[in-house]
Amino acid sequence: MTDEETTRIRAIAEAVVDLLADRGLVVYAGPSPSVRVLKVGEVARLLGRSAPWVYEHAAELGAIRMGNGPKARIGFDLATIEQWKRDHQVSPPAASKPTRRRPRRTSIPTGGNLIPYRAGATIGRSIGRRDLMSSTTTGAL
Repeated sequence: MTDEETTRIRAIAEAVVDLLADRGLVVYAGPSPSVRVLKVGEVARLLGRSAPWVYEHAAELGAIRMGNGPKARIGFDLATIEQWKRDHQVSPPAASKPTRRRPRRTSIPTGGNLIPYRAGATIGRSIGRRDLMSSTTTGAL
């Protein structure tokens, strides 16, 4: 393998690692444990959430309290956050058998009027049964 090929392969590998790190899918083993502790803002960015959401879910995310006071800062282990992301990843739904649906009617039936109507009828006057019978036999609907 030539030096040029080695340089190209290294560049591709670094690009892949950078992409995985941007998506939060790779865990760096830093030289000291402090490199692996994330601040609330960093966790919020990794999870695509707000800082208040991270505070509300701190126990679930494995927060580490850094101090004894009531307003002590909290940090998060990168590996724990990565594991939380994997555990809460949504998997695609299992392929299910499609349900059969009744075909939709495409046209409106055209057999006559749906509501009895008599020309010249006034509002408020109900149409009696006798009126309906006479209008249907004469076709005056």
